[in-house]
Amino acid sequence: MAAKLGAQQNPHLVSLLANNQLTQAEIHDDLANLLNTGLMSLDGAKNNSDVQNHFKPIILKGVDDRLDAIAKQFGFETELAAEKSTYKRAEIIASKMQALIDAEKNKNGQPSEKENQLNQQLQQLQSQLQTAIAAKDGEIAQLKQAHESQLLSMLIDAELGDKPYANDAIPRNVNVMTARNLVDAMLKEKGVVAINDNGTLRLKQAANPTLDYMDEGFKPVSYSSFADKVLADSKMLRVSTAGKQPPTQQPVQKVIDTPPTTPQIPQSLTASIGNSIADLQK
Repeated sequence: MAAKLGAQQNPHLVSLLANNQLTQAEIHDDLANLLNTGLMSLDGAKNNSDVQNHFKPIILKGVDDRLDAIAKQFGFETELAAEKSTYKRAEIIASKMQALIDAEKNKNGQPSEKENQLNQQLQQLQSQLQTAIAAKDGEIAQLKQAHESQLLSMLIDAELGDKPYANDAIPRNVNVMTARNLVDAMLKEKGVVAINDNGTLRLKQAANPTLDYMDEGFKPVSYSSFADKVLADSKMLRVSTAGKQPPTQQPVQKVIDTPPTTPQIPQSLTASIGNSIADLQK
């Protein structure tokens, strides 16, 4: 699926796939097949028979209806009914009408009214074929543009989905939607467009998409850094405290209170006092 998106080297996808928990998860074959077949690359869409079979009848129906009317008018609808290919049916009409023109010329050597009518019909047929071809080219261009727009939208959502949003209580998809509206509005204000450059988001000048969008130092600005500034200014991102040292506390000297001690009387003095008391009692 990453190859279809052209995002094999996208750093966010690489980081996601490197997650240990993700590497241990198993995707059921039914889900894997659904994801693989549900998203087509541009080359895949161009070569997908279902896509071609869907657009071809729509584009060529008007031509087929006109061919049937011409065949009925000039009497060779039987030959046309057996052929299903619009392009071969047009060749049959052209051949039949040329034969009628040649037959009219052989009659008198001068263009008749019927011959002029046939020539007019032939010119109308050629014009309708050119219109059908142009319409088909337009349908292919629209399909290509829609596919490229889908890839760009997925890359932007993946980029914005990795941002550290301040309000975790809001569902991530709501945060991404709000962030994208803010970033898109600022891109428009600055005259900048985001493009998908082989799976990498790049910013270009809207007035001249061949030129990169530069900062004041004339360095290319990445989509990620542009989005970070817009979202930070809008207070949508969590403020990082990394690198900030907590305030240091002055050491507190703890004073330990010691209970008062009873003075110790020398034993010799105690004995002398005892003898003096004894002498007084005699």
